[in-house]
This record gives sequence, C-alpha cells and structure tokens, in this order.
Amino acid sequence: MTIEWSTGGIKVNVNGLAEDFWSYEMADGGGRLTFHAPVLEIDGRSTRVELEQMALVGESVELRNGTRETVVEGTLRSDSYIRMKLVFRIAPDNPVVRFRYRWSSRSDRRLTKASGCDTLSYGRINLNSGLTAKEVRLSDYNELAHSYVPTEVKAGASAFLSEQLLMGPILAWGTEEGISALLAYEHGSQYPDIYTGFRLHKDGSAEVTAVKGNYYRGQTLRKRVRHAMDADGCCPWRGREAGRNLPYFYIAALQLECGIA
Repeated sequence: MTIEWSTGGIKVNVNGLAEDFWSYEMADGGGRLTFHAPVLEIDGRSTRVELEQMALVGESVELRNGTRETVVEGTLRSDSYIRMKLVFRIAPDNPVVRFRYRWSSRSDRRLTKASGCDTLSYGRINLNSGLTAKEVRLSDYNELAHSYVPTEVKAGASAFLSEQLLMGPILAWGTEEGISALLAYEHGSQYPDIYTGFRLHKDGSAEVTAVKGNYYRGQTLRKRVRHAMDADGCCPWRGREAGRNLPYFYIAALQLECGIA
C-alpha cells in the first residue's frame, strides 16, 4: 500500500518498506530521493521498522504560517503492538520538507542500549553523487571572529570508503542527474560534541544515525495519555510517545538549469 500526496512542487510517497520507506520527489518527476526504513533497538533486539495498515491521520492541516502538515500512521509488521507516525510539513513555495518520526506501543516495549550506547538509525539514503558530498557545520568556534561561524567541509571518496561519521547538521550534495540536494537535522551542539550524525557508506549512501542522548536506556514506547495538537503548531505532540525529544529533519532538492543569455 502506498500513500502519496503533493504540496506545491513536491510529491511525497510513503511505502513503509525496508528499502523504500518513503520518498521525496519533484512533482514534475525529477529529483527522487528515497529513504530506507529506520532501525531501532527494542527490548534488546534490532528492529527494522517496516509498516503495514498505513493510513492518513485526518486531513492535511494548514498551520498559521501557510505550511501544510500531513501525518501518516502505520503498524510495525514485526510487532502489531507498536505504531509509528510520520509527520511531514511542507510549505507550498519551498522545496524543503520538514519531517519527524514518532513511535508508540499498546504494550510495554522499551528502547534499549545493549552495547551501552544509542542504537538508532533514522534511515539511509543513496546520494547518487559519485562518492562526494559537503558537510556544513554551524557550530565551529572561530577565535579570531570570537563567534560561531558556518564551515563547509568537502567529503570525497576516501570519506565514503572509510565510512566516516560527519556531524553536520547539514549534508549537501549534487546528484549525477544534476540535482542539488540537502539533508539536515535539528540539534545544536558545538563541534565535535556529536549527538546525531551522518554515517557515510562505501556504496555512496548516507545514514542518519544517533550517537548519544537521542533516547534514554529503557525508555518506554507505551502510550499512556491521549495526544493533542499544540495550539501554536511549534511542537506537534504532547504526551508520552517516543520521539517527543527526537529531532526534526529536513530534506530538499532543486533542479539546476544553466544557460547562456
């Protein structure tokens, strides 16, 4: 089952599959970016999140700034007690999609750290960039300027082949089809104090992975209260639901056309 919709010039497809969890695509058919499914450690076991019984949660809602929020919910194929919400926010005049994952359970299921550290992959995406990308840092401290400044660091083939972990919080790249894209997460910490990062892989993909502090050992997924939408639209959910403190992510793609006037 596929759930799809379009807002502005962007089309989103949610399939809930391991290697096609959801995808971002330009409405004209270009710039498709596909996410692999997240992987959680639940009760000591690595669990890939594949969904079934997916449905839209109500109608798309227009927020006060004109952005439209759409929520998709499904049940984990491997554990029918666990449900997942995918929250998407898209502005009609902007190529950036803001999205967030949330998990809850009708039974006592807990996030664990068998290895002693965070074991959570938010997903993986094939950059199709020819083993090149650019890490954009926002928290490098420059002593001369006495200020935090943005820094761009090129990641070449050696970074992919050695599977380096980049802090970001922005990863930018150009695809072999001439698409410029970015992937980013919301979190602020000074470099190199990394909580979430981008793990590069030999196959040219990048994985958004938790490093530390994304959840606590034994954090329950059990849903204990009814959730309500915040009036101001800034924080989408209240209540005990895993993901309450997890970051928002952003993805965008642009088709660049060059010519001579």
